Amino acid sequence: PVTKLSGGVGFRVSPTVFFDVAAVYNLTTEAFEDLDYTVTFQCDCLTVAVRYRQIRQEISLNVILGVSDRLTFTTPPP
Repeated sequence: PVTKLSGGVGFRVSPTVFFDVAAVYNLTTEAFEDLDYTVTFQCDCLTVAVRYRQIRQEISLNVILGVSDRLTFTTPPP
């Protein structure tokens, strides 16, 4: 059997920027399986996350579009 330990920590750098580190450590092989660094930017209806996976040497970019709380819709009177 394989025993793994995983965890992560993150902190808000500013109201629109978040930094996160996550890791998976294999206790059986005494080595990291994953070590990820993610920076997330939020602006109104757009969220952009850049992730670097150190062990796999991968970079990914996620772009998410959503409805902003600042948008309001009104219907004109008849």
